[in-house]
Amino acid sequence: MAKSAPDGYTIFLTTNTANSSNPHLFKKLPYDAIRDFTPIARICYFPFVLAVNASLPVNTPRELIDYAKNSKQPISYGYGNSTGQVASAAFSTLTQINATAVPYKSSPQVLTDLIGGQITFLFGDLASSAAHIKSGRIRAIAVTTERGSALAPDLPALATAATRTGFYLAARVDIAGAAQMPADVTPMLSVEINRSRAPKDITDKLLGMGAGRPLLSLATTCANSWLSEAKKLGMRGLFRRSAAAPVH
Repeated sequence: MAKSAPDGYTIFLTTNTANSSNPHLFKKLPYDAIRDFTPIARICYFPFVLAVNASLPVNTPRELIDYAKNSKQPISYGYGNSTGQVASAAFSTLTQINATAVPYKSSPQVLTDLIGGQITFLFGDLASSAAHIKSGRIRAIAVTTERGSALAPDLPALATAATRTGFYLAARVDIAGAAQMPADVTPMLSVEINRSRAPKDITDKLLGMGAGRPLLSLATTCANSWLSEAKKLGMRGLFRRSAAAPVH
């Protein structure tokens, strides 16, 4: 995609994995995550939840932090994708808890081990975690969105519940094109994409998948968020910590 003609006829779906996380997870990429693409519009975002094993004596993020700092048992978190890895590592670093990172090949495996008590906590997308939360097999204690989420109104925002400001992380889905697209093409595509996702049946479908309610996302807004995320995640030590354990 990075080598495609910047004419607006070739566009693609992208996520924060490709544009924000990968530059810090890999020593070398065949593309520049910012310079090689033109952000066009945001389709939706998927909020993540902080969840613990149901038997853990923890009901809030603050209780989890205190438990992790005082427990004589090893503390660990699992992840099956880069967003879960970033969120867990950032949370551990910001709260100064000593937690071992346990990577998995997929998110369902992480949930299975959280239910079984093999790991202490995880950050997972709300859609895949919802059934286990409702059944009581795991306990959700916060969401990673800035002001809570309409999809989980009973859960507090992690930024306030853990007395830490600025903790915001969600898996976003954007549409982008090649770098240096014509100045008149990008805003035109942005408007049309926003218009195409506006019908209620499209919005309802996204909400049914666990996606956050789509807001109007202009190309400039989308571009600014890419830059903001890349800057926020520029903590290479954080990622080195989270890549130490074998994949399960």
